[in-house]
Amino acid sequence: MRRDTLAVLAKRYAPKAMIIANGSLHDIDRAEALIGSGVDMVALGRGALANPDMPSRLVAGRELRSFDSSILGPVADIKESELALRHGH
Repeated sequence: MRRDTLAVLAKRYAPKAMIIANGSLHDIDRAEALIGSGVDMVALGRGALANPDMPSRLVAGRELRSFDSSILGPVADIKESELALRHGH
């Protein structure tokens, strides 16, 4: 049984709509497969954050760096007591 991706189904049922796919598409084979199936554009998200030089890495066949999720962590150190709402003030 063949299972189509959401992007492929969207293209089938809305053929005139521009379809932008996302989600783990820093894998070049997955991205190319989606574009080959009619998707208009892919969003690179985490892959591009980890590899700001991604286009040149792909062209040169160099390995991509893995994404470090800690870069999305909180920027400020806010204490719970600073967030507490005071009733009646």
